[in-house]
Amino acid sequence: MFKSITQSHLIELTIGILTFNEYQTILQYCPYLRVLVIDDCWINDTDQNSTIKSYRQLISLTLKFTNRSITQLEYLLLLTPSLTELKLINSPLTPNSLINGSYWEIFIKTKLSSLIKFQFVFYQLVLRTYECNGDVELFIIPFRTSFWLEEKQWFVNCQSIKSSHTIQLYSIPFSINSYDYNFDLGNILLSTSIKKLNHSFIMDHVRCLSLNLTEIKTKQILKKNIKRDDFLFSKVIELNISVHGEWPIDSFYFISILVDLLKLQKLSFRSDFDQSTIDNLIILVNQAFNIHSLSLLPLNMDEQYNTTVTNLCSIVSLHVKHLTIKIEKLDDMKIVIKKLKHLLSISFNFPSDRKINSHEMIDWLINNGQNFTYLEYEYFLHFWFGLQTLT
Repeated sequence: MFKSITQSHLIELTIGILTFNEYQTILQYCPYLRVLVIDDCWINDTDQNSTIKSYRQLISLTLKFTNRSITQLEYLLLLTPSLTELKLINSPLTPNSLINGSYWEIFIKTKLSSLIKFQFVFYQLVLRTYECNGDVELFIIPFRTSFWLEEKQWFVNCQSIKSSHTIQLYSIPFSINSYDYNFDLGNILLSTSIKKLNHSFIMDHVRCLSLNLTEIKTKQILKKNIKRDDFLFSKVIELNISVHGEWPIDSFYFISILVDLLKLQKLSFRSDFDQSTIDNLIILVNQAFNIHSLSLLPLNMDEQYNTTVTNLCSIVSLHVKHLTIKIEKLDDMKIVIKKLKHLLSISFNFPSDRKINSHEMIDWLINNGQNFTYLEYEYFLHFWFGLQTLT
């Protein structure tokens, strides 16, 4: 299907999951392609037994969420020996470990000799909890050779995440734009970098941060166990927070040292929404006055809020222009639209066990002189509003 773009001089391409044959077809029929970003490439035993042809036009390749084994990736990469940039991110749940510094060193030396930039985030599930540095050191030792530290100057961090029984090894700086924050006093973090790098530099590429404040509270590490210079995600513009139960003490302080509140543009919040949480969330939204998109959803979409829709509306400041909220009945939508006339769009989510009569809602909006367009899909009704306001 790519034959038609042979003469299009396509230089960059971003696409989802490919088969190995499709990957080869792209390389064959896109002779000017320099940059390719894919989610993953499916490779089977038959593919690995086929004849390999090299395509030297590609200089940058990214696999954003691969489940391939290290030998499958080797076969894939043999097609593009001229790569100067390579980014590999494997799934946290994959059974295939890519944490093998010795293997990558030999392969890059012999097959990817032009490689200048190698970014990666590798995960490996482990069967036991690592209690000491020596356990984690076994994973990072192969990345301490002169090839990594002197010739290429590619430094890595290696972390054992106790709660998920996972080893995470990544190049510095962290190369994914989203990050699930997991701070546990039992975690072990080692680095091949000789000089101490501050957390802000390591996480410089992160734009979306997710954190569970309840987990952090139960581990008793708020405020007293962290330092502002060590745990700052300075470039984050999107923040996803979940809280189960009461708003944890000192959470506002904790959030303020993780991110620059003035840079936040999007906030997604999932909670039981008791009054304490609502009061603190109002403060947070008002402090982060550049937020234009706000999502307020319960932890379980099939459960109700522990508050009224009117109380939820009190969280939505005037600087917020786009809202996502769950509703139980038609009257809830009317309340939101009446109280928050400044919004440019609203996404209403409703439980899977019921259906909202969208026609009745649309008629109500028309009768009230509202200028709008809408999209309805399964358990979701989205409205975009014009300049007119309700009378």
